[in-house]
Amino acid sequence: MPTMNGYFAARRFRNTGILLVVVSATLALSWAYSAMLYALPYATGWALFALVLFLTFFNLRKRMPYLPLLRVSTWMQMHAYAGAFTFLVFFLHTGWSLPNGRFETMLWTMFVVVGASGVIGLGINRIIPIRQKQYGEPIFRDRLSVFRGQLANEVEELIISSMYDSQTRTLARFYTGRLRHFFAAPRNVLEHLMGQRISIDKLMRELESADRYLDTDGKEVMARIREKVVQKDGLDFQYAHYLMLRAWLFIHIPATYSLLVLVVVHLSLTYGYGMGTP
Repeated sequence: MPTMNGYFAARRFRNTGILLVVVSATLALSWAYSAMLYALPYATGWALFALVLFLTFFNLRKRMPYLPLLRVSTWMQMHAYAGAFTFLVFFLHTGWSLPNGRFETMLWTMFVVVGASGVIGLGINRIIPIRQKQYGEPIFRDRLSVFRGQLANEVEELIISSMYDSQTRTLARFYTGRLRHFFAAPRNVLEHLMGQRISIDKLMRELESADRYLDTDGKEVMARIREKVVQKDGLDFQYAHYLMLRAWLFIHIPATYSLLVLVVVHLSLTYGYGMGTP
């Protein structure tokens, strides 16, 4: 594990160094363009268009993993660093100033939305996997519903068997009133994301309080049910964080395609009016 951590640290250091070199070269070229009276907006405009196309291609690459075009993780690295570089080119293009027209404001705002959502998504993709390991190794998202269904069936079988082995119906009533709903679907998503345990702690206290109404066999069954509740809570924790891993994309991806359309419109309007500098 230390070797792997060292590898990722070295890779980040290398990529950050490359980005700094590219940024420095870009700033130097922009100064040279300005000094030689070349049209800097022309160069940065087309550079932005190319960068936006490249960043958009990353989503297409994820949908076609069979293509022999580097690994998706490598594309993710290029996407992140190219996105950071795009910010610099964008502000060079705008002259480090705020927009003054309606369309320019819409284009500027959309670019900021894409960039900000990308930064947030990068942070989420760094933090969420670490948090998921609090409940052991992460489970594949498409397996969560399978395990949840297995736990629900196991608890139901425990309840049915207890009805035959015991005279009391306390467990059956508790299952109908509280546990059936809990095991039916993911619960407490927001609390898991906020690091809170209010609802699950309340449920566990209710389970412990029910022990007073149970005989020895019933208490053993209840202990096993509590174990299933803890396991189900772990699945809910994983589900909540998988949901967060995808939620930001519902902003980032539509905003990216909207930005691409606005950039094309911007180029068309610019050359349509004969200005020649996007």
